[in-house]
Amino acid sequence: MTSSMDCAIRPRRAGRRRSRNRSKERRWYCSRSRPAHLVSSWKSTRNFGGETFHQWPALKAAIPRAHLYRAFNSLGWDVFAEPVIGGIQADLFYAGPEGASKHAVERLIEDVGLRPIWVGDSDHAETVDGVLRLWYTLSRTHGRHIAFKLITD
Repeated sequence: MTSSMDCAIRPRRAGRRRSRNRSKERRWYCSRSRPAHLVSSWKSTRNFGGETFHQWPALKAAIPRAHLYRAFNSLGWDVFAEPVIGGIQADLFYAGPEGASKHAVERLIEDVGLRPIWVGDSDHAETVDGVLRLWYTLSRTHGRHIAFKLITD
């Protein structure tokens, strides 16, 4: 993903074998920096009962000038493939700072076919993760192709 923001974040290609005792990790780096510098590593776990799903403290430390957004985590891939369910466009809740980067994130969400719903600044990442927890719980009984809609007057 290339953008006008600080850098594009891409997976780092594994050069060494992982030992059995190390957790599975995805390493990410800024593609504009050479050599590739580590930006963050997310453990690939499914700990839905954990305290948080995001790794923002590690990301902020690694790329302090980046504009971080919590988005694209609260729906299944099925909804991204078909964002209109029962004739209604699904909403995608997201959190992050206001400004030009917010508008870029909104355009990206719209380009996928979803309606962006801004929850608040970066402090609201946990709220967006709450939507993920709700989606995951409901998907067990209602199937994966489910989504949410904010209705206002």
